[in-house]
Amino acid sequence: MTDNMNKQPKKRGKKKIALMRISFYALLIATAVTLAFLAYIGLNKVLTGKFLVIIAAVLIGLLCAGFVSVILWGKRSKTHPKRSKIVNNIAIMMSVLLSMILGFASFYIMKMDQSVASLQNTTYNTSVKLYCLNEVLVDKDPGLDIKRSIDKEYDNIMTLVDTVENMDSVTIAYRDNIDTENNNNTIEKINEILGENGITPVYETYIDFDSMVNDLYDGKVDFILFNDAFVDVIMDHFDDFETKCSYAYYANFSSDILFTANVDDITKEAFVVYISGHDTRGNRFSDTARTDVNILAVVNPVDKKVLLISTPRDYYVPLWGQQSKMDKLTHAGVYGVECAIETLNALYDVEIDYYVKVNFNSVVDIIDALGGIKVDSEYEFSSKYSLSGKRYYFEEGTNTLSGDAALAFCRERYSLPGGDRARGINQQAVIKGVINKVISPDVVTKLTDILDAISDNVRTNIDTSSLYALANMQLIDMSPWDITTISATGSDAHRTTYSGGSMELYVMLQNETLINKIKGMANEVIEMDAEELDNLHSAIEGN
Repeated sequence: MTDNMNKQPKKRGKKKIALMRISFYALLIATAVTLAFLAYIGLNKVLTGKFLVIIAAVLIGLLCAGFVSVILWGKRSKTHPKRSKIVNNIAIMMSVLLSMILGFASFYIMKMDQSVASLQNTTYNTSVKLYCLNEVLVDKDPGLDIKRSIDKEYDNIMTLVDTVENMDSVTIAYRDNIDTENNNNTIEKINEILGENGITPVYETYIDFDSMVNDLYDGKVDFILFNDAFVDVIMDHFDDFETKCSYAYYANFSSDILFTANVDDITKEAFVVYISGHDTRGNRFSDTARTDVNILAVVNPVDKKVLLISTPRDYYVPLWGQQSKMDKLTHAGVYGVECAIETLNALYDVEIDYYVKVNFNSVVDIIDALGGIKVDSEYEFSSKYSLSGKRYYFEEGTNTLSGDAALAFCRERYSLPGGDRARGINQQAVIKGVINKVISPDVVTKLTDILDAISDNVRTNIDTSSLYALANMQLIDMSPWDITTISATGSDAHRTTYSGGSMELYVMLQNETLINKIKGMANEVIEMDAEELDNLHSAIEGN
């Protein structure tokens, strides 16, 4: 009886010692998780300055309090027999909870990193296709849709060979005055494939798309070859093209985007962003396509100023990299983002540092993820276009818009007295509404939805560290930004264009007086206030 009574306190003592060890090890694990978390967000500059210091101080303070409590009160005490158990259990629960929270936060930040990384655009892809009338296209599998996408190189080649073998002779038409390098590379591939099958095609050159497509429709040529980025240009005059024609062969090419930013610190230097809205049908995102939205954002991060410059899609400009041939600005995007950037650099005498390319349909998802935006309309009007097919009514003044309504608002031009000029103003209003929503505090709760919305439909060369730096700068000072808008205008005319060929198309001739005014406004925004710059340096470095 006496022996059993002597053994029980020892067992209880051992249990209390074991509980203390568990709580101590739990705190050690939580400490390792905390240090790893702080190192991750610090090295990746997710948070910097005072916010990183505050979070580190709170987390380390909790852990230190846990260790001190366990060491001082975690041991068995005769005067406070239950205190040891309570202290150790609290330490264990705190350690587990802290590890779980930081683990979840790390997963969330890693997902955010992946989403931001998916926006990075270092190459652009081009697809040159060989189109023919649907009735002559030989489909290897009768059960397949004639409009299918050919995914495998073998099927791609065999579709071409089978189709050509059904013809007595093969005539291929193409334009030899544009996109020469891609056309020649594709012709080389076609000659190699058909040559292996004993077929020699005949090539006909054209100076415009209209006569080339008409000859295809009339049976004067069997195929037409062109960069698929021009399909929208063709459908401006042949709206039945995609229903009457399919491609028998395609060749894909990838090129590096050599354009780089000239900004060392995006929070301390003025920079210019080219915002490009791509005119592509459906949900596809194209690296080379016409641009319906061409807006420059001149940003002064020190004075918190932004100048949005809108340029009409039909502005008549010399295209960079295309022998400075005169064309509509919208066609610059067909030749890649560098062509559009350098064309606008020359027009406004600025140095564009970054670009953001957006598919129109992604506007709906992004604005819905933001929870809607507020825009100011200069006119009262109704829309004739929306992604959903719904018609919207907009009041003069402030309107709260969903994504679908915002897309209708920024695409409508026929109901506006200024036509395309007024549409450019509305596009700026939407961008201004997005900026104001993004810099608001409640955007943090919607960050995951926003990143999911933009990851598939936005491309940019703004690096991850710069995006985080801007976010941290805004967190340090939550003051609003001064956003000014201006639109280039001109006179209506009809001219031949480099992309269109011999046919005269509607263009807008430049207003040189207004262009010079815009140049002056851009320079004023870029010029930073020296005193404000010093204050910003102190705020960032001191926090």
